This record gives sequence, structure tokens and C-alpha cells, in this order.
Amino acid sequence: MTLILKFLWMTLILMSVLFLDPKERAGFAELRPGNHLEQAQGDFAHVVLFWLKNPDSVKDRQSFRTSLEKFVSQSPYIKTMHLGEPAATNRDVIDRSYTYMMILTFESLDAQNKYQEEQAHKIFIEESENLWSRVTVYDSQNLW
Repeated sequence: MTLILKFLWMTLILMSVLFLDPKERAGFAELRPGNHLEQAQGDFAHVVLFWLKNPDSVKDRQSFRTSLEKFVSQSPYIKTMHLGEPAATNRDVIDRSYTYMMILTFESLDAQNKYQEEQAHKIFIEESENLWSRVTVYDSQNLW
């Protein structure tokens, strides 16, 4: 009985794909591997790694995060934001030497350029640059 049900199910799927109007079978394309992923909001990603001078200082960490959260909450250009610390992963290809990683997405390069010129961004840098020893930025434009 199970074999008959499998055969009927496969026949139904095949018939649907072959004979349904393309608009009606559009949902079948959604079953392809990888289509469950959501694309990041915006066409521009801005990844910033911060190395604090005193990463073990609770005061420095709190000062940095307070200034960063104040600045980011004021920007109308940021679509999405992630602030994180190194994950507890351990592989040869992973760099866990930074203190914080910030990932921001923007609608476009133009929006990211406007974000760079915001007063709140400049204030964040003034308030926090004495706390870090190094900053590395990776900018990327979406391929899709």
C-alpha cells in the first residue's frame, strides 16, 4: 500500500508541474534548496570590527556600548543592525581577536555615505575613539 501511495504522490507532483499554468505552479520553485533564506535588508553591508584598548574593563565596554547604541538609534539610514562579541567557536579560519563586531545594512551606498556624515556618527567617534586601539571596516554591495 505504501508503494502505491508514493507512486500516486509522485504522479500528482509530476502532473502538476507538467500541466499547471506557470502562475499556478510558481510555488513549486519555492521548494528549491536555499530559497528559505531571507535576503538582508538593503543593498549595502557595513561590517566594523573594534578592538578595545582595555577589553577587560567593564567601564570601557559600557561606555563604548552606550555611545554606540545612542548613535545607532538616531540614524534614519540604518536598515538592520547586529552588535556582537566573538562567538565561542574554534576553527582555524576564525578570528576571535576583536572585542565587538557591528554589522549594519543600508538601502544603498548613498544611504551609507549619508550615515557616515551624520552628526551622531561623528559624536560616537569623538566619544569612543579613545577606547579602541584598532578598527577594521569591510563594506560590501549586494550581488542580488
